[in-house]
Amino acid sequence: RGAGGGLRWGAVGAVAAGAVLGLAGVPGAGALYAPGGAVVELTQGTFSKRVLRAREPWMVEFYAPWCGHCKALVPEYEKAAKSKKDLHFGAVDADSDKELGAVYNVQGFPSIKIFLPGGKTQDYNGKRTAGAMVRALKDAYPAVPQLPAEGEKLEKFVGHSAPLRLVLFTDKGDTPFPWRVTAARNGRKGKAGQEILFASVRHAHNKPGAWKQLLGAVAPDLPPPQKEDLPRVAALGRTTDGRQTVWWLPEDSAKDAPGLEAWYKDVRAKYKEWKAAGVGATEL
Repeated sequence: RGAGGGLRWGAVGAVAAGAVLGLAGVPGAGALYAPGGAVVELTQGTFSKRVLRAREPWMVEFYAPWCGHCKALVPEYEKAAKSKKDLHFGAVDADSDKELGAVYNVQGFPSIKIFLPGGKTQDYNGKRTAGAMVRALKDAYPAVPQLPAEGEKLEKFVGHSAPLRLVLFTDKGDTPFPWRVTAARNGRKGKAGQEILFASVRHAHNKPGAWKQLLGAVAPDLPPPQKEDLPRVAALGRTTDGRQTVWWLPEDSAKDAPGLEAWYKDVRAKYKEWKAAGVGATEL
């Protein structure tokens, strides 16, 4: 038995071979999760595209169809996958895809790992309950930069040459998860002229300085928000010739990840039109 009550491969290899005679080496033959379900069945052929190239973290269970602990995990793992549509849960039949299991040093079943954007991997050793697994995967999302009321960090963001800088002004003390999802999916860094930056101003009603610095060039007469005015989301556009503008998330727009994603795509389209038209600084 391995950590967390799982079964170690070496201890059960001979038993497993007999138990799955005729199934070993046939991907999907003993899959624990239904095709098209909330848990994505992954194979060596799909793993790289779905997980390793993803801009968001994935939780992946490596299992064997004959493993009792793996079967017992199915209800909680499926519950976790169904509870948040924005989260990504996958599973690998490592009895069939032995090479894939070996790459990630899978020594026992079930083994649960979190794959982070950029290729890093974390072993998940927490409770095997839906709530615990959801919290762990949410915590794995990249943090969104926080802008202070004043200072060098704020000034650097204000003066950044990125074509689009998107800022959430919130009355909360943390960054809402949908904004972290949107930032993970759409943020771009490193390529001059193509960067898209996301940031948050927490307790924004107490940071009028941040509001004024960020919006002074495009909406100088717009007063800083009161707590009841929040949240507000601004997309600050800039061109290489110095023109600037701002688009606001409509107040009646959905503040969940799909709603923010739809608005972001709309902003991208508006930015291209605005850039091509050569319009001067304005608030849209």
